[in-house]
Amino acid sequence: MLTDGEAHAIVKSVPHKEGLTAWQTLYKKYNPITLSRGLQLGKEVLRPGQVSDYKQVEIRVIKWEEKMKELKRKYNEEVSNKFRIGIFQEMLPQYYQEWMTMNMGKDPQYIDIREKVLIMIKNRVEKVTGYAPMLV
Repeated sequence: MLTDGEAHAIVKSVPHKEGLTAWQTLYKKYNPITLSRGLQLGKEVLRPGQVSDYKQVEIRVIKWEEKMKELKRKYNEEVSNKFRIGIFQEMLPQYYQEWMTMNMGKDPQYIDIREKVLIMIKNRVEKVTGYAPMLV
């Protein structure tokens, strides 16, 4: 038995022992979409905080983008291109913030700026440490 107590009762109440339906029922019960959770997620997306160690930028950006996807999926809220650029810039260490300010161009796209900055950071990590970072 993988469940007990209330969760077990919920699983047992599903007709015809349909596993997917049982999982959906448990998921809705224990992971509800509430206003409070939506506001908290929105705050985490809009104010992710500055990354002080440039070696951590890529992983923090990936986590931040996952939170944006979750915000869209669960609450149908999407961050505009301009806000993505601004939030991304605020996440970066000071040197990269200044670089972005000087090199954004006329009609910047978040995905393009993101790639340029992350390539610069990867090159710096490789130069300083002698190896290329790899996400597993």
